[in-house]
Amino acid sequence: MEYLGTLIKNTRQKKQLSLDDVYRYTKIPKEILLNIEADRISILNPTYLKGYLKIYAKFLGLDVATVLKAYKDILPGEEKPVLVPARSKNAQETINLLQFNPTFILNIIVVFILLFSSFIFVKHMMKKRIKITAPAVKALSKKAAPLTKKDRVTKQARKPPIQSPEKLESIKLAIQAKENTYLQVSVDGSVMFREVLRKGQTESWVARDKIELTIANAAGVELELNGKILPPLGRRNQPIKNILINRDGLHSQIK
Repeated sequence: MEYLGTLIKNTRQKKQLSLDDVYRYTKIPKEILLNIEADRISILNPTYLKGYLKIYAKFLGLDVATVLKAYKDILPGEEKPVLVPARSKNAQETINLLQFNPTFILNIIVVFILLFSSFIFVKHMMKKRIKITAPAVKALSKKAAPLTKKDRVTKQARKPPIQSPEKLESIKLAIQAKENTYLQVSVDGSVMFREVLRKGQTESWVARDKIELTIANAAGVELELNGKILPPLGRRNQPIKNILINRDGLHSQIK
């Protein structure tokens, strides 16, 4: 694999491009570019290595498929579907026995009758208690002094204001980088940001329905959702994909 890193480096030098030039156009950090050219990609995060190789190869005019094929041994593979084991014959026979056993069904009916009888008894006792206490409550209500106009105004003023529905029609998200980290943001299904967010840099977006995130360093960013700071998403250098933010809140899937 050594010849490929040398090929990438030689191609860059033939185009008279420095690492600063490559970073300026691709936003790939220089340390990652150096590791790719020196064939030290085994120390890079495999989750985002494939994306870095695609961007760098395309920028240099190399065949992307050839570059990815050379590194296929360390790139992350496709996830295999989880197979649900078939139900065994003994388990099926047990289920059939439960379904057609008359004694089992009779016991269920008896339990249901007992529960229903208990419910009726409790309901009857509650009605009886209400009838007993009603005269006392009525007597107390007669003794209570009527509310004055001032008291009614004060009571109405204490009611909390109803939040306007317009305030919930949009999802506002701001992300500030505490460390350099790769970030991809999709707003309502369209990719709006896909590059390295530098330390101290802040970006914000407004969505109608949803915002989807992919973050290479979970602890390297701080999220503010509709003016509220969210807790850290994970550990340092921990990649998180398929983060979904909608009207129900934030949902993340750690990879």
